Amino acid sequence: MVRKPLWLPLLLSFATMFLLYLMGYIFDISIFEFKLYEGPNLNTEIALLPIVIGIIVGFIVERMIIVKRK
Repeated sequence: MVRKPLWLPLLLSFATMFLLYLMGYIFDISIFEFKLYEGPNLNTEIALLPIVIGIIVGFIVERMIIVKRK
């Protein structure tokens, strides 16, 4: 049985998410931001686009690894 390296797609997926959230914070891009509002009511807004893009990057990297092994 051949083990697939899980760490590379997972690492690149999380790195992509982190960089997109960081870009959203630095450049004030609302579709890439993670917002936390404190006050009487705790409000949290999480953009889902960086998560979706990170998952897609993970799948692409995994497919590239599989193709290179063949």
